[in-house]
Amino acid sequence: MNRLSRSLCQVSSHHFRPRPSFTPLVPKRCIGIPPAFLLDEYIPRYQLLTSVDASKKRSLAYAHLRECNLCPRRCGVNRYEETGVCLIGAETVKVNTIAPHRGEEPCIQGFNGSGSVFFSGCNLRCVFCQNHDIAHQRNGFDLTPEELADWFMKLQQVGNCHNINLVTPEHVVPQVALAILTARDMGLNIPIIYNTSSFDSLESLQLMDGLVDIYLPDFKVWKNSTSKRLLKAEDYTETAMESIKAMHKQVGDLCFTSDGIAKKGVLLRHLVMPGKEDEGREIMRWLAENVSKDLYVHIMEQYHPDAHVGKRKRTMKNSKGEEEAEVRYAEINRAVRDDELGSVRDAAVAAGLWRFCEANENSSMFHLNNRPRPPRLLPQIPHSPRPRNSSSNSNCPRPSPLVSALRPPCGLLLRRHKSHKAQLTLSATGSEGGEGQRTHIQVLANSVVATVLILLHTYVLRGSSAECFENGRSAADLLVVGIVANYAAVAADTFSSELGILSKSKPRLITSPTLRVVPPGTNGGVTAAGLLAGVFGAFTVALASAVLLPFCAESSLVDRVYWTFTFTGWGTLGSVLDSVLGGLLQASVVDKRTGKVVEGEGGKKVLVHPHPRAGGATGYSSASASASGSVQQRKGEKGGIETVHESRKIESGRDLLDNNAVNVLMAFIMSVGAMGVAGWVWGVSVFDIAASV
Repeated sequence: MNRLSRSLCQVSSHHFRPRPSFTPLVPKRCIGIPPAFLLDEYIPRYQLLTSVDASKKRSLAYAHLRECNLCPRRCGVNRYEETGVCLIGAETVKVNTIAPHRGEEPCIQGFNGSGSVFFSGCNLRCVFCQNHDIAHQRNGFDLTPEELADWFMKLQQVGNCHNINLVTPEHVVPQVALAILTARDMGLNIPIIYNTSSFDSLESLQLMDGLVDIYLPDFKVWKNSTSKRLLKAEDYTETAMESIKAMHKQVGDLCFTSDGIAKKGVLLRHLVMPGKEDEGREIMRWLAENVSKDLYVHIMEQYHPDAHVGKRKRTMKNSKGEEEAEVRYAEINRAVRDDELGSVRDAAVAAGLWRFCEANENSSMFHLNNRPRPPRLLPQIPHSPRPRNSSSNSNCPRPSPLVSALRPPCGLLLRRHKSHKAQLTLSATGSEGGEGQRTHIQVLANSVVATVLILLHTYVLRGSSAECFENGRSAADLLVVGIVANYAAVAADTFSSELGILSKSKPRLITSPTLRVVPPGTNGGVTAAGLLAGVFGAFTVALASAVLLPFCAESSLVDRVYWTFTFTGWGTLGSVLDSVLGGLLQASVVDKRTGKVVEGEGGKKVLVHPHPRAGGATGYSSASASASGSVQQRKGEKGGIETVHESRKIESGRDLLDNNAVNVLMAFIMSVGAMGVAGWVWGVSVFDIAASV
């Protein structure tokens, strides 16, 4: 421990004396960072875990140690009794060095350094390993998870590091998970980096899901023959592909705060090796096609022969009878040439990748990509210097002129919506900002009423000779009205909620007598921009139905215009009704620490939990069960009563329905209501539909 203490104290005393000022790596609100990857603030994912989730992860960590399957070698040993390939047991981890590290990418090391923890041991046997003394000789100190958590806190408090950088943790994932959870209860609040060779099992990555903010995976080689010879792992490539996709699914593309420090996402590294540039090109193409073209990539050039490479194998005589020394792994016993490095970079650009961390010509430091920045008059347009022929839709049929005209503004609008919503709302799971991707349940909730009406309409017309829409001469026309009303209402609601959140004005609660201001994303919160977006959404459906419905010949253009404006107003009314129902029947949960609305994945209910740092908090409590009291109580160590404050509170509404149920109820009311109004105007009874069936 003395060596670790001296290392941290010496580095901190040298680098972390108080400074009156500093020059940020990236100026505040620098337009060099596209807005889609810029965060206003960030809360580490492990801080968003509930006490129940944390308890489950602890149990899972202990289970992995009893039957180890943490890497694809799957030794299956009980590490409490014996060790596997990594030669590391269960009670402790072996650490070589703990110190602020300034040799990482600038977005990782920042101004004060990255709090790096170099673990001894490795589940690979790379013959060119540049950390051979750490990875293979297993030098260092044994630390328990509790002692490791103490060092995390020292890196944060004494070292003032921007993050905790776990270097080569694949074989000690359970102990690391326990240390993170312990440090979380001690007050750790900086991002966790998982610095890996990508030779991970999906089980270990699942354990780290919710604990890791940034993944730094290596993708070393492409061919199985190369991985077998140089890494001593024949299945490395397949394993790395699965692992990298799983990492990206958890945290997405790399995002920064305005000071240029990375907070979440994936930064992938590839070390170009002599004579292996063809494998590097294949890796770049695979990343662009299967992970993301927005993936942040560091193509590294600092390879040098090390470890077993270049060691004398035996002495042989040549044709002249002279003795020559044969060296091991002679094919990589040299430095990388510029043309090999350039070949991999060109392949990355050609594949559509555009976010690079490149070496500066004047120094050994690494900087953000130095591509031309967009004009200062367009600070909110993401800068994308991709080749024109690198679109992911290059193999798709040519779109219509209307789609081509709408694609640029719609794409920009959706990117802005995604980034804004991720900043304005929180996820209940902590994996992404907001409710995440739309699910089939949400789609069904919006369309189930219309689907039933379409089936009824098809059945009613089975024996009918009608060939056009007759404006109320038959009961079947009422079903058409209900179908259009459903889609106009849900379109207005979707446009209003998803685009209204881009409004700069504060939303006001529609169910409040005083129309009080509420956080963005609150159920029942409305803005003028959101209402206008709802009008536009209803108008698009109403106009499409007026153009595409087969009206009978006696119907005039005036009838179609009247139809369009009627359903535009009716759809807008549905959007307002959805806000009222959401404000009354759906609980809006707010995180107390950030003041942001917490959204459930896929429109599900959000649970209110005790504060994640509160030791002894157990179990879930739903919003309705927790609404009656703002605190929970537990017994203290001396038998007294101690309050445990919740980290979430209910901002508005009652916990009766989730978002999907509210959408179904709104669609039903608007469809049946429209059919009733149309039947009253046309003199056709809704009950005539039952007679037709």
